[in-house]
Amino acid sequence: MGVLSQICLPHELSILLIFLTYLITCVKQSISHIPTSLEIDKITIKYIFEHNNNWEKYKKKKNTRDVEKREVEKMLNCRNPAQGYATYQCKDCDEIVYLPFTCKSRICTSCGKKFVDVWSGKRLGEMFKVSHRHMVFTIPLSHCSKIT
Repeated sequence: MGVLSQICLPHELSILLIFLTYLITCVKQSISHIPTSLEIDKITIKYIFEHNNNWEKYKKKKNTRDVEKREVEKMLNCRNPAQGYATYQCKDCDEIVYLPFTCKSRICTSCGKKFVDVWSGKRLGEMFKVSHRHMVFTIPLSHCSKIT
């Protein structure tokens, strides 16, 4: 894993990055078919986790924390009607619309964006009104417990 295993990231982001690195390694080792542009357009994070039973294989090989399992499982079940839904019915034509509930997981590509937008808005209000540069520093894993 190299650098990814030695930096301190939020739990959900770190599991996603490590998992994607793992998948890229697997794909490099066994490319049986080069995807077309149509197939690439259909590839989502959820698809990557579910395709070829990747998430289950990853959980068996790696020591995955409960919070990581919980967030990934929530993301995989996002908008799944089996997890609950709201029903709306038109009074005029009796058309019924089912709206599945979202997962609200930070690693979900649709729910996570909402979380990031709210978080960014809060941080923007905390910033000084001066010119600045944003810098990111890598922190060794051994120092993560001292920060959080």
